[in-house]
Amino acid sequence: MSTIHLRPLIGLLSLLAWIAGPGLTHAAEDHPVCIWEVAGTANTVYLTGSIHLLSADAYPLPQPYEDVYKESEKVWFEAPLDKANDPALGLQLMQMAMYTEPDQSLKTELPAETYQALVNALAEKELSALLPIADKTRPGFLALILGQIELMEMGARPDLGLDMHFHQRSVKDGKETGGLETWDTQIKLLTRFNDEESEKMVRYTVENLGKTKEFYEKLVERWKLGDAEGVAAEMNEGLEDFPELAEALLTDRNRSWIEKIEPMLKDEKDDVMIVVGTGHLVGKDSVIELLEKKGYRVRQLRTEAAAVPAQ
Repeated sequence: MSTIHLRPLIGLLSLLAWIAGPGLTHAAEDHPVCIWEVAGTANTVYLTGSIHLLSADAYPLPQPYEDVYKESEKVWFEAPLDKANDPALGLQLMQMAMYTEPDQSLKTELPAETYQALVNALAEKELSALLPIADKTRPGFLALILGQIELMEMGARPDLGLDMHFHQRSVKDGKETGGLETWDTQIKLLTRFNDEESEKMVRYTVENLGKTKEFYEKLVERWKLGDAEGVAAEMNEGLEDFPELAEALLTDRNRSWIEKIEPMLKDEKDDVMIVVGTGHLVGKDSVIELLEKKGYRVRQLRTEAAAVPAQ
């Protein structure tokens, strides 16, 4: 069986286990950035591709990020970040992340070979102390937790992610914020996998422990250079082998978000900055492609280009 590639999980389920990476020096020359300007009837919507954990040397951001933020009266995210620290949400997350039945665990749910590979991988990473917790954690959450542990070793800080950066500033500046979907929708994505998908996810996690840094550095570099095609290639590698998973993680959510974005373009007078995972804005059936098919004028911004409405 071919190696399983579920890299997009690291980046797409961003508000549950945000990925981290080293700061890379901004290129001095003019280049694109991961911001797309969409002309509305009487306003502009700025679709901003996010990396959800960054280190301090990722800042200051290229000027277009600052221009777009200042231009926008409203700032929206994948889910409403003002509820991120709600104790009730944390409890819901824990309840859905863990096996609650006493006789149910990864050991009982996974093939013996896959479970033993997990045990061995944790031992090799000197993480055996986590096995009792890992054993009671559902596969989707386990994959993200272990990935986050690796990335935190690289010096990442969740509060420096692009989403939190702009949310914190929006709260301070009194800007209206919102979310394109609910937290409940995001949490349920991690519990929707059938037995086969769950086994593949754990096997992928085991096979790729220790490899996250290399993948992520490439992803961040391409993001900083506004290389939409490169980001799409990194995020979507292997998803063609799992069409149902791609549909749930990307396509279905993108289409759902269009239903929220279109009224902003048709009815709003205020400019809106929308910060979502970059994987949703690049490639086939992305939010950008769906809007272009509906006839909206879309322009990718550049480091030397001012954020001027495309009306």
